[in-house]
Amino acid sequence: MSIGLIIPLLEGNDRNIFEDTYFKFLDDFLQYGYGGGFQERIIKISIFIIILSIFEFLFTILIVKLSVRVQYILELEFLEKIFKNIESMKYSKFFSYKDGEIFTIITTDIYNVSNVCTKFLISIQSFILIFIYFVIMFSVSPWLTFISIMFFVFISIIVTGLLGRKTKIINSKVATLYLKINSELSYFIENYKKVIGLGVEDKFIKKLRLSYKDLITQRMKYTEYFSYSIPINNLINTVSIAALLLFGSFLFSDQSDSWTVMLIPFLVLLFKILPMVSSLNSLRVLMESNKPFIERLQGFISENRSYVKGEGKIFDLKDKIAFSNISFKFKDKKVLDSVSFEIEKNKITALIGASGVGKTTIIDLILKIYSPDTGEIYIDNDKLSDVSSDSIRNNISYLPQDLLMLNENIIDNVNLYGQNISKRSVIENIDRFNFSLESSEKLRDLNIGLGGINLSGGQKQKINIIRTILKESEFIIFDEPTNNLDSESIKLFIQELEKIKKERTILLITHDELLVNISDVILELNANKIIKK
Repeated sequence: MSIGLIIPLLEGNDRNIFEDTYFKFLDDFLQYGYGGGFQERIIKISIFIIILSIFEFLFTILIVKLSVRVQYILELEFLEKIFKNIESMKYSKFFSYKDGEIFTIITTDIYNVSNVCTKFLISIQSFILIFIYFVIMFSVSPWLTFISIMFFVFISIIVTGLLGRKTKIINSKVATLYLKINSELSYFIENYKKVIGLGVEDKFIKKLRLSYKDLITQRMKYTEYFSYSIPINNLINTVSIAALLLFGSFLFSDQSDSWTVMLIPFLVLLFKILPMVSSLNSLRVLMESNKPFIERLQGFISENRSYVKGEGKIFDLKDKIAFSNISFKFKDKKVLDSVSFEIEKNKITALIGASGVGKTTIIDLILKIYSPDTGEIYIDNDKLSDVSSDSIRNNISYLPQDLLMLNENIIDNVNLYGQNISKRSVIENIDRFNFSLESSEKLRDLNIGLGGINLSGGQKQKINIIRTILKESEFIIFDEPTNNLDSESIKLFIQELEKIKKERTILLITHDELLVNISDVILELNANKIIKK
């Protein structure tokens, strides 16, 4: 309604601005509602404009609050879908993603996509107002409205479309660079101690610096092209207003005294529409340029999940785990060929063999990280494939060869499984394993750093052993448990095995003769086959 509020301030116009239109009530309102002297009309119109502006302001705030809330919900929804996929994804599928790709999707793509959604929702107000303004304009003069649409909308859409495609190409490179940099940076941080120990930090940092320089260059190009939309739209707007005046002088040549008065609401409307059209064009460029992030995120969350971890039977080992004619290939390499053997309950079984023959693969098959190509694995009479993956991993205590360390204190690392093991119990076990010459009280509050960088290899190994033994499970798997241990610590570990072997089933993957000697059963993996000794 504020479109024609300045009309009553004009003197000498010989036509009502909205006569013979759907908005004639505005003329009536202005004529009857704003009578009186000049100063009185000014006051009334100013108050009314302020009231309308307050309503517009409140509507805008509402749109913003709703949009931000939707962005929050979208990001949570994306995170939930991503982590559900990760949680139920087989390792072979997880391994197929490029280094750092999932990390980039979570840290970068989610924000970019949700930000586009928020910008789109905020622009709803612009869509609504532009529609209303063009309806009013069409009621006053269809021809001027047509000319306005041609210049203000179509030309700007074509130009911003070209800009959008250009920025999309640049952002495709940016999306790839994010992935590359996240991979390189993650690997550098994870292996920082090794890198500085080998004296090759300059090589790693140089590579990272070049990657970041490339990213900054592409981001500069993106910002440059994205910013072009503003001056281009300003040029289109200025030329369009001039064209509107020119065409209007021909269309209303017989109304030379009044058509300029009629043009006033057009100009008011157009100056209201201009920033909205520019904003929508910028939104279009943003949406087009962010397609690489949108496609990568959508591709990941729409991926069919491989299996549901919680479904299946309960892992309950009563007698034995049996491998029956198991064959398995990793990529094109045959790792196991018709392998059959048994792991008996409450016995120590040692699995030996040269490095790289597939001993760790057997663990991965038991934990359902991989599935065999042929053959069956049985838990007593139940097929392993029918047993819940959650149940298997909850009831098996596993010490991997590549140690897993949280960037927390020792207490939290031992309590990785959430069993709420007391500090006193942890300290007692640390003392029993001759953890260090330092006091256990001091060590318990020590933040071990990323990957356990503040601890020695032996200390990290002992923490993992303690964590594995303290987990409440009937079946324990140790993969090279004596790595990084001195002879005294190995003896202490063997003593611990002697204590628990009558109550728990133990599988040892080892090259250590001392561990082999205390085992009840010895299995050797050689040439894709198992030999019992």
